[in-house]
Amino acid sequence: MSSNLERSILNRVLLIMSLGGVLIFGLSTMRIVTEGFQPKFGLMWLVAASIISLRLFRNKLQAKAIGFLLFALFTIMGLVALLNDGLASIGSIFLFLGLSTSAVVVGTKTFFLLIGLQFTAFSAITALTVMDVLAPVPDDTVEYLTSGKTWLFHGIVISIGAAISFYGSNLLGQWYRNNLTETKDTFYNAISILSLARDTETGEHIARVSKYSEILYDALTHNQKEQLHFTRDELKKSVRLHDVGKISISDALLKKPSKLSEDEFEEMKLHTTVGADIIGSILNHHQREDRVLSLGQSVALNHHENWDGSGYPNGLESTKIPIEARIMAIADVYDALRSKRPYKTAYSHAETIRRMTSMSGSKFDPDLFETFLSVADQFDRAYATSPVSKEDDIDG
Repeated sequence: MSSNLERSILNRVLLIMSLGGVLIFGLSTMRIVTEGFQPKFGLMWLVAASIISLRLFRNKLQAKAIGFLLFALFTIMGLVALLNDGLASIGSIFLFLGLSTSAVVVGTKTFFLLIGLQFTAFSAITALTVMDVLAPVPDDTVEYLTSGKTWLFHGIVISIGAAISFYGSNLLGQWYRNNLTETKDTFYNAISILSLARDTETGEHIARVSKYSEILYDALTHNQKEQLHFTRDELKKSVRLHDVGKISISDALLKKPSKLSEDEFEEMKLHTTVGADIIGSILNHHQREDRVLSLGQSVALNHHENWDGSGYPNGLESTKIPIEARIMAIADVYDALRSKRPYKTAYSHAETIRRMTSMSGSKFDPDLFETFLSVADQFDRAYATSPVSKEDDIDG
């Protein structure tokens, strides 16, 4: 577990425990006033003061030291309760709290050692009980268990334990989700980088089409023109995988400074099916649903399909083309026209819009293209702020 997570959990534990410590301090004081001073009340004072002190000076102590101190405090409280009131006391609850707090910062071997220490102490107390040195059930058990003060005290201790468990599990869950997300994002980026291995396109192209997809997603959801079956974040990540199949295309084709021949173009078309197969293989190996990869597979396969059915690889038309691929088609063509390539110069935003408008209804979904036109200025800004765009020559 990371040290930052350990300290975060312990800080929350100490916060809730310090509040409990204040209550325990007040309760012990009240019992001293009504019942007179007893050593156990003094011990409660000491424990409450220790917990509050740990909270105040937590930044000066290492997380592991705080964990061990909390274990020691709770274990001492538990053993004293067992010795004072026998097995009917709340000592076992304190022993549990000691272990639960120490588990945050100690390793497996140390944790089992701490369990062994508590078990040994508990066994000794059990032996003393068997030998009638301790009373397993005090004479005033009924009165003790039905007392309002007992219920209040037990309630405080149980509440502290519940709060520790809640905050600990909440933080652990958040840490796991964040790390899982970061790991997946790294994985998706690693796949997208495959498409840059030999292609003339750059990492900025991938970043830009990802940004364009977000702009279109927001426009579609704002206008409520399309019921999208994926989230903005899923789309943003999936479009980065659109050209992963280019890893299989030869350098001669990818870097050819002139128009491809018919045979060369047929070979270039294969990057769609190869990309979908690569992502499909990953999905099959993963053996569980991954929405980003599933979307990425669809985008890789279909982003060169045309609205009028003239595209490839399957000649899909109209709404048979998945919406994520239709979005990607607009984003990809816009960036390709704006960017300098071995076979062309870069076009201005105005020229790019002019050329793309002529493709509406043939290459592009006409309704989606209208949505694109409403946010085209955002595409222009996204491209203008890209580092590579400043190096491109603008023609027309």
